[in-house]
Amino acid sequence: MKKVEVYSVRKPNYVLINRLELTGNTGSLIKQFETGKNSSVELKNLATEEKVALKKPEPKPRTLFFPVKKGEEGIAANSKPITKEEAANRILGAVRARTKLLASKEFNDASRQELTYKSANSKIYGKKFYRGIEGITLSVPDRKPSTPLEGGAKKAIGISDRWIALAPLNEQSPKFDTKSDNSDLLGLRTMIYSTVVGEDVMIALNAGESLAAILFNNNTVEIKDFENSTKDLAELHKIATYLIDIKLENMAKNIKLENMVDDKNNSVKFIDLESRVRQGLPTTPGITFENTTIGLLQQFTEISPKIIEGKEFSPQEKNSLKTYDEYALLMTIVAATTKDDKLRQSMIDPCVDTKEFCDPPQYFDYPGAMNELNEGLMKQWINENVKTEYHDYAENLLKNPAQFAKNRTENGFENTSLSEILIFQPSS
Repeated sequence: MKKVEVYSVRKPNYVLINRLELTGNTGSLIKQFETGKNSSVELKNLATEEKVALKKPEPKPRTLFFPVKKGEEGIAANSKPITKEEAANRILGAVRARTKLLASKEFNDASRQELTYKSANSKIYGKKFYRGIEGITLSVPDRKPSTPLEGGAKKAIGISDRWIALAPLNEQSPKFDTKSDNSDLLGLRTMIYSTVVGEDVMIALNAGESLAAILFNNNTVEIKDFENSTKDLAELHKIATYLIDIKLENMAKNIKLENMVDDKNNSVKFIDLESRVRQGLPTTPGITFENTTIGLLQQFTEISPKIIEGKEFSPQEKNSLKTYDEYALLMTIVAATTKDDKLRQSMIDPCVDTKEFCDPPQYFDYPGAMNELNEGLMKQWINENVKTEYHDYAENLLKNPAQFAKNRTENGFENTSLSEILIFQPSS
C-alpha cells in the first residue's frame, strides 16, 4: 500500500478567533520629530493638534561639502570651498543648535511632537527623521529588502544593519496606532518595540533574522542566548504585561553581528510586540494560535473582557496569562536549541487539541505539546537543560499548560519563571 503523507492542520483562524471575539493589534507610543526645511521650527502636539513655533538659531549647514561645481544639483549655486576649520565650526554650531532645541522646555513639555527642519546644503534634504521615546533619532532606511519580508499584517519597506521600517501589509491591513504607549518596555533590551511615526510607518531596531529563518537554514542557537530574554519576560510579568504572541517568527537573533554595540551577548530578542496585553490599559490584543491549546484559549476568553476594558487582573488570571507566555516561549526555546529533528518538529508543529488532524490522524487531541509521541525526547532535553528541582515544572507546563495555570499557586509556582528553572551555562 502506498503511504500517503499527511501534515497536521490547525483549525482555521476564524474558528478559533470566533471563540474570543477579538481582532486587531495595538501600536506603539512615540514622541516624534521630523526634519524640515525652514530656519524656524514648528512643534506639533500630535495628541491635541496644537502647534508651537520656536525660533531656530542662525541656520548652519548640517552636511560638509568640499569644493563643488557651481549649480550642481542639490547644492546652492553660490557654494564655495571651505577650510577644515570652518567646516568643523559649522558642524559644531549645528550640533549645539540642535541639542539646545531638543532640550528646550517647549519641545519636551509636549506629549507628542514632530520637529521639522532642512538645510539647503544637505545631502539628506527632504529626508525625515523621528525621535524615539528614549531620545534615539530614527529614519526610514533607504535600502529596500532584497527579498519580501512580510508578516500577517505588516511588511518591511526599508532595512539597514541597525533599523527596519514597516508598513501595513495592504490596504485591508489595520493602520498603526500613533497613540499607543511603550513605557512598559523601556530598559528591557531584548524587547524590540516599534516606534510608530505615522499610521503607515513604524521603525524598529533590526533584531536580525527570525528564529524561524535560522532554523529553515539548518542552524540552531544556544540556550544561553535566551537567558536575557527569559529575564526580561519575567520583568514584564511582574508588572502584569503579557506578550501573548510568542513564536519562532516573533523572536530574532543577529547571527551576523556577534559583537553588537548595544548587546555584547547578542541575546535572542522579542519582536512584533504591538499585540501585548497590559493590565489597566484597554487593549484589543492579537494572539498567536500556533503555540497554544484549547484550554489556554478558553482561559484567555474568560479574561478578554477585562483586557478590552483595561481592568485589573485577579491572581488566577495573571497565572493564566503568564502560563500562556511561558508555554509558548519554552516550546520556542526547545525548537531553536535541540539538535533532534523529530523533537524540533514536534515543537514547531505539535499535535495538540487546536488541530483538526495530525499525522498519524488519531493523535490530535493532546492538551499540550509534550505527549506520548515525543515524551522520551522531551524528557532528555529537560534533563540536559532544566534544573533538577524544576523538572516537574517544565514537564507539567508542556503536557497540560491550562491545568498547570490552574494549579500554579497551589504548587508554589506563582512567582517562579523560566529564567529560574533553565540551565543557561553548562556546569564546569
